[in-house]
Amino acid sequence: MPKAICYLCVLTLTFPTLFCLGQAPDWSSTIASIIYENCTSCHREEGVAPMPLLTYDDAVQYAFSIQAQVNAKKMPPWPPDPNYNHFWGERVLSETEIQAINDWVNAGMPAGDLSQAPDPPVYEGKSLMTDADDTIVLPHFTIPPPPPNGFDTYHTFVIKSGYTETKYIQEVEFLPNTSVVHHIFVYHDTSDQSWIKDSLEAGPGFPGGGQGAFSDFAEYLFGWTPGSMMLKLPYGMGFAIPPGADWVVTIHYAPGTEGMIDSTIIKLKFAEGPTIRPVYSKRLMYWHKPYLLNGPFIIPANTVKAFFERSDTFWEEKSLLQIQPHSHLICVKWEIYMVDANNDTTNILLIPEWDFYWQMGYILTKLMKIPVGAVIYGRALFDNTVNNPNNPSNPPVTVTAGQSTYDEMMAVRASLLDYMPGDENYIIDSAFYGLPTVSQPIPQKEKLPLRTYPNPVASQLNFITDLPEPTLRWSLYHSAGKKVRQELLSKTRKGIFHGTIDVSDLPAGLYFLTVNCGNRQGSAKVIVSRDQ
Repeated sequence: MPKAICYLCVLTLTFPTLFCLGQAPDWSSTIASIIYENCTSCHREEGVAPMPLLTYDDAVQYAFSIQAQVNAKKMPPWPPDPNYNHFWGERVLSETEIQAINDWVNAGMPAGDLSQAPDPPVYEGKSLMTDADDTIVLPHFTIPPPPPNGFDTYHTFVIKSGYTETKYIQEVEFLPNTSVVHHIFVYHDTSDQSWIKDSLEAGPGFPGGGQGAFSDFAEYLFGWTPGSMMLKLPYGMGFAIPPGADWVVTIHYAPGTEGMIDSTIIKLKFAEGPTIRPVYSKRLMYWHKPYLLNGPFIIPANTVKAFFERSDTFWEEKSLLQIQPHSHLICVKWEIYMVDANNDTTNILLIPEWDFYWQMGYILTKLMKIPVGAVIYGRALFDNTVNNPNNPSNPPVTVTAGQSTYDEMMAVRASLLDYMPGDENYIIDSAFYGLPTVSQPIPQKEKLPLRTYPNPVASQLNFITDLPEPTLRWSLYHSAGKKVRQELLSKTRKGIFHGTIDVSDLPAGLYFLTVNCGNRQGSAKVIVSRDQ
């Protein structure tokens, strides 16, 4: 009798276990798709991750590590907080996907019918871009010693584009030696200044670069930082490269790389569509005045300190497409938000745990209108104590702003478009709205001619414009962002329009006049003076 009871207990305990095993997700039907969609762009041969996850055997070998990382929400790496704002193509596993991985591992990693498993993605070496339209190939370069009293090396290379017409770049993939490269900046230069400077130096390129001070005509386009993935703009958008422009590529090589070799390749794909909207890059915030609000930018040893920055006030309507903060090793948190002229706040980006090795540019799921009078703010937290495992100094030392990896920065770059009516409804990633992704671009806004006089003005401001339609809306803003005058005229005539604005009761100072007619906009600075 005791033995029979024992067998009954065993059977009772075994049947639920067998039932659970039968219900557990397997590799072929469930897990492979999760891994292929979220992990293998990094976890592959020649990828940035340390091991591949392209096969069932790969996944079984690292199953417990996968389980631990997804439960800790460390993998796939996605620094932004999705509860603050969403971004295009965000790599955040759902709770259902995380549970499926847990159930699969706990059940012993069942394979299922491997003949029915999805085919693994196919990659061409390091590259994710399979059909590039152009490639910037930099020469093999042996990294020289850093300059005296420095740790890092900056070097700039100039390559002829050979373009005979304006090209619009929609996709960019950087293929650097990630073990030596800190970051890459790419500019275009329509003059010969960069080319001549390069030609006068022995060997490939020339030392230095920084923020483009090597040429008055160098305009920043895009860049690479550790963790960056392939940059892909939405359909019908592109970075404009004028005909005859030279590519100017500045590379920051990390400390300790002297004598090592880099041969960076940059793959490009041109934008397609009947019309292309130009996208341009702007550095919104720096770590010094007037952008830094609580300087100086110094983080003493053994302190945790927050800094606050602001952009210039926007005096033309823009559409925000992409945002990218940048800091170094002792930064631990980033937040970026917009405040409009009505003091309403819009969340843009929150990175609660900043990681120097996963710095990316983030494209919004929907274009964000930046209205006239708006300001974008940034807040970053820096931990210069022994509690920060990424602190390069032990014991900690005072850290200030600088170009070295061991210095600090607090910068924000953005990709912008000229605003068009309806941009705020331009959906880039439909996953968060239940509406289709926009497949056709909204045409770019044209400039409206605008002339003002007298300027400076004491009492009556005159302005002249040329209206393509019989409607006009003009607004006058104080430099602090407050709207002080506005008028909507719906029954005007097409053609030359002469308007007047009484400013006799306004305080002296800087103002901005904007005029809108249909899809056109013009703006001008206005100085109200009381010295006349």
